[in-house]
Amino acid sequence: MPPLNIPSLNDQEKVMLYQYAFDENADAVIARAQTHPHEAEYKDSFGYCTLHILAWNKAPIEAIDAVYKAYSGAITARNNYGSTPFELAVREKAPQGVIEYLREADPSKRITEAEENYHSLRIHVEETKMRVCADHNDVVTQVTGVSRDVQNIRDKHRTDLGKVEGDIANLQRENRNLKIETKCLVSFVESLKEELNEIRSLAAEKENSRNHEVNELRNAFDTAMVKMKATLESENNEKINNFRQSLIKVVCSLDST
Repeated sequence: MPPLNIPSLNDQEKVMLYQYAFDENADAVIARAQTHPHEAEYKDSFGYCTLHILAWNKAPIEAIDAVYKAYSGAITARNNYGSTPFELAVREKAPQGVIEYLREADPSKRITEAEENYHSLRIHVEETKMRVCADHNDVVTQVTGVSRDVQNIRDKHRTDLGKVEGDIANLQRENRNLKIETKCLVSFVESLKEELNEIRSLAAEKENSRNHEVNELRNAFDTAMVKMKATLESENNEKINNFRQSLIKVVCSLDST
């Protein structure tokens, strides 16, 4: 099939003949060509007229005859690729009767078999070029799509990288804050140690003072006990001596009697 070129809504009324040919509706083509012969002159944007479409689709010779009679100039019309309806019929291997009809309708196409093969080859080359161009466009479209996908992936990775960098920055900031807090805690602990050492020093001083006081009290007590013992011993000795003297006197008085 030739490149699809569906008429716009504004053109449909005047190109129904072309549309019937495109749809391979031979009976409708024959009837439409008789009632609207002017439609046979229509060409699409690729230069295909109704007779080109019929030749390409290997339409029945009756349909080709009806369109030719409606507009005989279509027999020599060339599409944008330089092909006439006869050349398309040869290229697409249409029925021999169709090829002969188109050849007889255009005397300039009474060519030798070698020329016919040449024209067929030229048409084939043109159509191949067209297909290659289409394939090239498809490849370009695919490459563009791949490039777009790659760019999207890059953008996504760039976004993810930005997020990771942001997270790293947050972690670094938190780490700095932790270091500051740790330093403050270390300083606080050191101050507590200093206070504890001062408390221990004061406690040691108080302990030493208490021990000194206890020792002084103990020494005073020992001194007092020694004095008391000496006093008691002296008093006891004096009493014993007095008692002894009294006893001697008593004994002496008994002996005298």
